[in-house]
Amino acid sequence: MRMTVEEQERLAYVSGDTTTAALLARLDDMHYALGQGVAALGEINRQLSKTSDAAEEGLIMVKRAGG
Repeated sequence: MRMTVEEQERLAYVSGDTTTAALLARLDDMHYALGQGVAALGEINRQLSKTSDAAEEGLIMVKRAGG
């Protein structure tokens, strides 16, 4: 049975191992922050893709009008 980091942290506190519990809490916080960063980068990528698509469509329209 695998325990989540949060469960491991609770177990460490219950057993009196506050150092390990504190490290596990930091690990959990960093994991959350990493997830937020990945989500933000994904959103930036989606926004850039939309912008890029719009710019490409604009170029196609200009080429057609001038051609």
